[in-house]
Amino acid sequence: MSCGLERPFEGGTVVIVARLLFPVLLLVLAASTAATAQAADPGKLVARKSATGEMAALMLEVKLKSPKAIYIRLDGNIAYGEVRITCSRDDDGIPEMKKVAKGYEYKRRGLFRVPIAPAHAQRCEMSLGVGGSGHASAEIRVVR
Repeated sequence: MSCGLERPFEGGTVVIVARLLFPVLLLVLAASTAATAQAADPGKLVARKSATGEMAALMLEVKLKSPKAIYIRLDGNIAYGEVRITCSRDDDGIPEMKKVAKGYEYKRRGLFRVPIAPAHAQRCEMSLGVGGSGHASAEIRVVR
């Protein structure tokens, strides 16, 4: 008759290690999920384009209604990016009474917020021109 002391439980070490590592694994997973959520792009994607070649060039044009914020993302080997934006707002019932046109230049890739003027604009028309080499891509995002 045997009481089981001759052969120790072979899987016991694995179970103990798994129980110790499980909380660590949960923390790592939670941290990576939080980092991914923070890195999410703002707003809704309204236009995207890419170009490849020795002279990669592209142009995007959009019309936006009541934007609260506008973002552009430039990616790839960017030599220049240029935004032309015209926004307007009705004033005392007169359509497009307040109208502002601006231009902005960008020399590197990244996510950029485009200033909106006048405040509380009801309509915006925007063009984005991008040039580079190899691969260049651009997108326009809006928060409404």
